[in-house]
Amino acid sequence: MSVAPGIQESEDLFLKYLKRRYSLGEIASSTLHLYSRSSETFFSRMLELGVKSLSDISSEILDEYLIWRKSTAETKGQSGRGIATDIVVLRAIFDNAVEEGTIQKSPLHLHFKPETEPEGAEPFSPEDLAALETQSFFAHRLEFLLFRWTGLRCSDVEQITWGAWDHEAKTLHWQTKKRKTWVTIPLTKAVNEELNQYKNLANPKPEDRMLPKSTRASLYKIVKDLGKSAGVKNAHPHQFRDSFAVDILSRGGTIYDVAKVLGITVHTAERHYTPFTEKLQEKVRNLLEK
Repeated sequence: MSVAPGIQESEDLFLKYLKRRYSLGEIASSTLHLYSRSSETFFSRMLELGVKSLSDISSEILDEYLIWRKSTAETKGQSGRGIATDIVVLRAIFDNAVEEGTIQKSPLHLHFKPETEPEGAEPFSPEDLAALETQSFFAHRLEFLLFRWTGLRCSDVEQITWGAWDHEAKTLHWQTKKRKTWVTIPLTKAVNEELNQYKNLANPKPEDRMLPKSTRASLYKIVKDLGKSAGVKNAHPHQFRDSFAVDILSRGGTIYDVAKVLGITVHTAERHYTPFTEKLQEKVRNLLEK
């Protein structure tokens, strides 16, 4: 293109790209919604800053934008997964623009190098998990169990039904909302029996949701409130997923096991959790050398 498209036109092109990927089945509706909402925030902010086109955006402008996103999210109590999700959406915006030929290179590649880019893996410490566990006995025990011992995303915890649970096999069998991947999650005996107690009290149908009154927003608030009561700062649901993955690795599981249980690719599991595998190996090595 001889003239770089404006910010509004770039937003329209990106939304068309997302809808095309959705229609081809490459992304789920939840991803479409998340990316659309995040990109709307980004493009609106660029207009407010007087940025005329994507080609005018520097790494410094991206720094300012991410700082602004973090501060506004914290003010609204919506810190969520931090800036990692924003960076993922920004990468999609700029990579698509490069493919379309509207810009030559992504400012993200100049500033956020792959080896240092935050991936969003933020497991709780063992001490924080213990504190959250203790607090869950006072309130929201079922919500805690589903987050702590399944590795499910918030969208799945919100929607999971009693029919997904097999008491005899001690598993949850569920198709994830984001990737539409079937996962079979093994449960410990203690968690399996606790779920059995909840089911006996509620006497639900297989199609009934385990948390019928919950929404993603209410689940985020529950985790935040649990964290506040337990003295755990900035607790959010996805940390349980990361903690579950690290638990698998620390107990002798492999990256393949993590990928299979979480319903993600081995590549994604390696990218997110290999650093924790290396830390565990180094810890064991230090113990052996004492």
